[in-house]
Amino acid sequence: MTSRWLRSCPPLPWSAPLWAAVLLTGMRGRRAGLVIVMHHVVTDGLGGLALLAALLDPGAPAGEQPVPVPAPGRRALVAQASPAG
Repeated sequence: MTSRWLRSCPPLPWSAPLWAAVLLTGMRGRRAGLVIVMHHVVTDGLGGLALLAALLDPGAPAGEQPVPVPAPGRRALVAQASPAG
């Protein structure tokens, strides 16, 4: 069932996020599956494996994750590089 879905998976639209996730239910033995499709511009091979490992890690801490800090602007970089007055 999964391989049939992947073969018939339409291209990801550019007007929506460049990833999709589908939860497959109704499998034998009350099992389920998660199919995640990502465009190659979202992650490279190693990044995809790291994301998959984080998703499947049962020991990962729950709760908020740190938010990346934006890169400093040009003025902040110049101020940091200038000697203290």
